Amino acid sequence: QRLKDIGVYEDSIMIVTADHGVSFRPGDNRRAISETNAQDIAPVPVLIKLPHSKKGGEVDDRLVESVDILPTIAEVLEVDLNWVMDGKSLVSSEPWVNESQCFFDGEDNKQLFDLELHERKVEAANERIMVFGTGADPQAIFGISPFEGGERLLGHQISEVGLGPRSGRACEVVLPVDVHRLDTSDSFIPAQISGKITSGWKNEPELSLAVAVNGVIQAVTRTWGGAKATQPDDWSAMVPAVAFRDGENMIEIFEVVLAPDALELMALDVHVVSLGDDENSLGVVTVPGVEESGFHITESNMSGSWRWTDGHGRLVVPIKDPQKARYLELKISSGDLEETELLVRVNTITLMREKLKSGVWFLSERLDRVQFDDTLEIELISDTYIPAEVYEDNYDTRTLGVCVHGIHITQDPSPTPTPAPKGHQGKRGPKNLKWPFGPRQVGDIVEMGPDADGDGLEDSDEDLDQDGVVDPEETDPNNSDTDDDSFTDGLEVRCGSNPLDPLSLPDCTIFRGGFESGDLDGWIPKHHVGKTPSSDRTGGRHLPQR
Repeated sequence: QRLKDIGVYEDSIMIVTADHGVSFRPGDNRRAISETNAQDIAPVPVLIKLPHSKKGGEVDDRLVESVDILPTIAEVLEVDLNWVMDGKSLVSSEPWVNESQCFFDGEDNKQLFDLELHERKVEAANERIMVFGTGADPQAIFGISPFEGGERLLGHQISEVGLGPRSGRACEVVLPVDVHRLDTSDSFIPAQISGKITSGWKNEPELSLAVAVNGVIQAVTRTWGGAKATQPDDWSAMVPAVAFRDGENMIEIFEVVLAPDALELMALDVHVVSLGDDENSLGVVTVPGVEESGFHITESNMSGSWRWTDGHGRLVVPIKDPQKARYLELKISSGDLEETELLVRVNTITLMREKLKSGVWFLSERLDRVQFDDTLEIELISDTYIPAEVYEDNYDTRTLGVCVHGIHITQDPSPTPTPAPKGHQGKRGPKNLKWPFGPRQVGDIVEMGPDADGDGLEDSDEDLDQDGVVDPEETDPNNSDTDDDSFTDGLEVRCGSNPLDPLSLPDCTIFRGGFESGDLDGWIPKHHVGKTPSSDRTGGRHLPQR
């Protein structure tokens, strides 16, 4: 409509396409192509509106490839290209036919498919229509069941279905917004509900689940895991937006068991995590209500999710209770360079400035110098580089700053759950302390006890036998740096170094001192070109894989 309003629609060429398809075959890869799912992933749509084209158009059944799009544009615009192109123009007056199609995902993954793929593609399209419908009924997609008989549960009150004993399992439900204070007039409704089975695993190949919203079963799904997973405990489901109501909403998860002549529901213990409420995923995903700029798209692998900044990442975060916003904590990767200079600024006040070595860093700073009422503007300003300019055979041309694994705004500083080094565990062993970026198991979170020296370790975890004497295998509960190496005992325990050995230094740092704005006079972030990458790039530092 915009093109029509400014009078250029008729003169324009418009193309709609995609880079790859997606497979929904149970047990198969979703995006990685294989012999069994090629008919789902290789075909992509190509819709072309030519200048001054007649209505209706036509369907071209030739085996068209993505490389044919550029020659088509060039011929329509009557542009002479001074290089040889791999593809052919779709509007060429010379007839041509492709005998095969190429799927290309880097030099190590090139696959050719013959005309048989076209027949498989048609068959796959018919299968999708049978499963998902044609789209004529938008609500039909919510009637899909991955297990036999599951569709019979949909739309029924829980009380109408046979309830068995509790399953003995627990699950975590992750939602992008707080469903306990939902406004249905908002532009965002959490139609996708995801989670993980966190306890009660008994080596079953998969679990069939039912998702109830406000007492009505709105979706059925099943758990899954990767090809190498020992426990397929993740699950996800889509529920209709009309299932939610203003204010309080109840989410219930049930294991579905095939009983004689019926399906039986067994309730799971549910722990709901609202990402938009506890802000654990700030900077990693787009959180409703948070204004942001300077971030690339979310990336992920089996170890988690992250986003790169472009050198100046910015978030404007609404704060519901300023009394609970006392600390800013970040988990950041400094990239592949030997050293990256980072500045963290909140509401124009500089909190941190540090040169970070390559690796993963945990950063924490008090917010008591920051004045605010109901919002915090967080800025991450750093040196930058372009991977394609630093590494050979790298085609990533993005400008990258730092990699954000999580930003947390909290009332109290959070110790990490990393176990204490050997020789410091004592009789009691390490506690699994609360840390927003660590493993989060239901029932494992404990509150901190007395900590006389303020190093993040409970006194009872330093004086293990509680006799008031600092034994050789104990840290001093009244000295925050027992081995006098300038790193607190708690920081060393959390980062994996030995707090009893001055030569054992941590591989991460937690900052709490802060910087005055005068420290930054004249500092300008650098853009690195052709710098030698860090020798630790593949050294097991758990840097994100792009």
